[in-house]
Amino acid sequence: MPNPDKKEWTSYFFRGLPLNEELSAMMAEIISEFYDSQCRQFNYSACKNSKAYNQLQLLAQSLNTFDPMTMQTEQERKAFWLNLYNALIIHLVIIEKVDKSILQVKEFFTSFRYQLKGIDVTLDEIEHGILRANSPNYMQVRRPFRKDSPGYTLMLELDPRIHMALFCASMSCADLKAYFPDTIDQELDTTVIKSLEKLVRIEGRKIFLPKCFMWYSNDFGGKEGSLDFVSRYHPDSTLSQFIKNNKNHLKIIWLTFDWSLNKG
Repeated sequence: MPNPDKKEWTSYFFRGLPLNEELSAMMAEIISEFYDSQCRQFNYSACKNSKAYNQLQLLAQSLNTFDPMTMQTEQERKAFWLNLYNALIIHLVIIEKVDKSILQVKEFFTSFRYQLKGIDVTLDEIEHGILRANSPNYMQVRRPFRKDSPGYTLMLELDPRIHMALFCASMSCADLKAYFPDTIDQELDTTVIKSLEKLVRIEGRKIFLPKCFMWYSNDFGGKEGSLDFVSRYHPDSTLSQFIKNNKNHLKIIWLTFDWSLNKG
């Protein structure tokens, strides 16, 4: 099994699709076979011995033939980087034999890389450098990419919905989905709606929110922007209207984040 940061990658394609489209299809297949969306658990032990996982490894080997600058639209790029991030999470959980939490692996988000044509990327660089428009990790002040870095040219316009789409193999993390360029806006909307419906609740003048709104408050526009975001996407119209009417008086309570491995 190749290590993600080794250099001996070779070209390999499976359905005759461009690699970014191949990745979308492959993630959809893996999710269908090994992910239980009801309890948000992934069967890593079954996945590691599967044909689908073998294809994921081969696709990882092919990434060095793929130039991400060839993707033409923001939708293509967003779908690709979300899928690649989530694929790398699954890949690393399996090769690192994680059994309790990804936090047991030192520098999980910064030490392992996929090699694409012209650039190597870590999980942190995909999330914060590319998907978050080269913004610092909430625990840091340094931006992921310098202006002369190859990654600097890859950053996308910030879309706060990504925080409900980035999978981290943990019980409290985002739901695992495959994303496709033609439908990514609808897919992200659906992901956000389901996440907020599951997690957000109000008790009196207290509103309980997932910690991504605390960690990345600026991405949502601070407290007011966060409450506006929840009000916009939450499917309960009564709750949404209550937030609109009382957002200046609501106290936010942050939900505990459970980093336990979501193994099924």
